[in-house]
Amino acid sequence: TRCLNSCSFKEKEASGPPTLSFNLKCFSITEAPLATANIGTKLPIEWSESPILTLKSLANLVGTQLHVKIGGVEAINDIYFCIESSVNGIIAPMVETKFGLKKFIDSLKKLKLHRRPILTINIESITGVKNIDSILENANNNIDNITIGRSDLAQSYFNDKISKNSKIIEQQIFYISKKAKKYKINCTVGGGIDKKTLILY
Repeated sequence: TRCLNSCSFKEKEASGPPTLSFNLKCFSITEAPLATANIGTKLPIEWSESPILTLKSLANLVGTQLHVKIGGVEAINDIYFCIESSVNGIIAPMVETKFGLKKFIDSLKKLKLHRRPILTINIESITGVKNIDSILENANNNIDNITIGRSDLAQSYFNDKISKNSKIIEQQIFYISKKAKKYKINCTVGGGIDKKTLILY
């Protein structure tokens, strides 16, 4: 069984196709041949080590990337295992303040990495949106990408009328994207992708 939790589109340079990334909560190895060269797989670290290593091998086989969401901004063991597994990218969840960002960056510096993966932070709450200026100002060229988690962002409003596809969430996505662009940081969209999402973005 393959279950999609979220996906995101990332524009690449003109020489390459867009990349589609998605969270997988469950995955059957027999479905791996369905992957294509322009699909990047994003996995939560809660998986056991073996599937991540297996999927990294499959990603290499089809010429795609593997990005892993770690358990928290200071999840040193997760970061270390990701590096040892040669994943392409590491994603820090629920970054809401410049302090949370600093903890993520400092965790990476502690390991004195010889290879720097693509680094992404998740902005998935109204608090994170309100603090986006200070977060970006303190990124200091250490962050490559921001993923906006629409489902959690919508829930953080505590308003049943606001959903992941609501206009206000769309406005927040463009708001963050414009600010991130000034710092040359890419923006991707996640959080329960459906047909309406594909039409919107």
